[in-house]
Amino acid sequence: MFGETEARLLSFVSDYKINVIAPRNIRDEDFRRFRTDVGPLLHFIKNQRYKGKMDGIVHRDDRFRYIEPDTANLINTVTGAKLKFEEREGKVDMCKAIEDMRQESISEGIEIGRAEGVDSALLESIRNIMSGLKYSAQQAMDLLKIPAADRARYLARL
Repeated sequence: MFGETEARLLSFVSDYKINVIAPRNIRDEDFRRFRTDVGPLLHFIKNQRYKGKMDGIVHRDDRFRYIEPDTANLINTVTGAKLKFEEREGKVDMCKAIEDMRQESISEGIEIGRAEGVDSALLESIRNIMSGLKYSAQQAMDLLKIPAADRARYLARL
């Protein structure tokens, strides 16, 4: 770790053994072996980028249902998840915290779309036509009769 360092300086450095845990290298079924909230914490860290998988894990694994507030705070700190939660009887309901985060994200997306003058339902229709009928974005917007003046805003969001 110190590279090429003089031997006399190394005598001032303690040589402690450090165990490093790499959550991405742990199989999902092995997180249950942890007897504390460390298991759910590491499981969340591993799968935080996979929203669909994370949702399934939180709703299937009863250890995620209620966790310690310190663990919820640590999840926020380590992952930047920005979960908002209420403490009840000394525990945090992670299912509710994640569902609240999801709803807040949806609301923010809708507001951003409105601010940019983009109808999210129309944007979704364009995407569906493109994927289902294999149309180009221009062809999909022609089909939906989107005015030429508005098309650049939709193209920027595709």
